[in-house]
Amino acid sequence: GMLAQWPLGKLSDRLDRRSVIALLAALACGCAVLLAQDTGPLDGKALLLTACFGALCMPLLAIYQALTNDNLDRGRMVGASSALLMVGGIGATAGPILVSVAMDKWGAGSFFWCQAVLCGLMASYGLYRRVFYPQVTEHQRTAFQVRANTTMGSVVQADS
Repeated sequence: GMLAQWPLGKLSDRLDRRSVIALLAALACGCAVLLAQDTGPLDGKALLLTACFGALCMPLLAIYQALTNDNLDRGRMVGASSALLMVGGIGATAGPILVSVAMDKWGAGSFFWCQAVLCGLMASYGLYRRVFYPQVTEHQRTAFQVRANTTMGSVVQADS
């Protein structure tokens, strides 16, 4: 997943970021659906699909961040970045709890069904933004930057 951030981020620098988000989320949704339907033993196909799923999902936060920064003036970027990280933190806290409830009720396959629904919603929202909002001009765009999928506090705590 980490290795996919750079080329997919560069792709989002060249193409409309909303389209890249919609494409990555739709492909991740497809991987999640295939994984949810795979009820057999863990094999090479499942590992490959899981790797593809991770590679498609990992860059999304940084691309969302770049898209947000494209639409803001410099003075508002820090506040928007903080808000995105806060929403991500809430999702990282609530998501496992909600998905574990689904897994308890419907089995292990519901993990990837939940992922498929979320990725489908992201793809739909990306397409919605593409259709109903104007594209950012070239001089408004910010360069993509690879972002860690964790906060520095958790890294510091892990090293202690």
